[in-house]
Amino acid sequence: MPVSVIGRNLGLGFAGKVSRNPYNKINARMVKSILDGNGAETQPVIPFGTAVLTNTDNTYSKFGASGSGVSASTMANFAGIAVSEVKQGMTYGYGANTTTGSYEPGRPCDVLQMGTTTVIVQSGTPVANGQLGIVTVAGTALAVGDFTAEAAGTATDGATVIAVTGAKFTSGKIDSATGIAEVVLLTQLNA
Repeated sequence: MPVSVIGRNLGLGFAGKVSRNPYNKINARMVKSILDGNGAETQPVIPFGTAVLTNTDNTYSKFGASGSGVSASTMANFAGIAVSEVKQGMTYGYGANTTTGSYEPGRPCDVLQMGTTTVIVQSGTPVANGQLGIVTVAGTALAVGDFTAEAAGTATDGATVIAVTGAKFTSGKIDSATGIAEVVLLTQLNA
């Protein structure tokens, strides 16, 4: 929640930070790991503040990931949002996301299933109590798994957006420099 102190507005923090304490439900599972024939990892890291899927083998994958045993990127498989509840430090030198922190394949991942956290909004302008959307089919600028403040349907860049069931923006505030906004998951969608 933004705060104003001595005439200065403080930012909304970093993606994947639990922003209010009451009623948060966080679950930890391993991030799915799939190695290719050469022993190289094929699954993406899960950055803090991104959408997560539950796989049938009781692991998590980044929303939009693909591979053997990775669940489809639909609301039926939406687990929640990756948060840095226990893991506080950044992951140095692994994968493409080395500046904001992430969970690597084969490691435990904390996912907020119910409660309030911060995410990066890639398009649209949040409004208080507005619906959180997620991209399920990529467009020209939006990738599968990106969060939006656009209505369900077709986004401005041609991406397909669906509403995240029971997820709302807590305010109309967005950090103009980072795209960080606060959202609340009102209900737990999956176990």
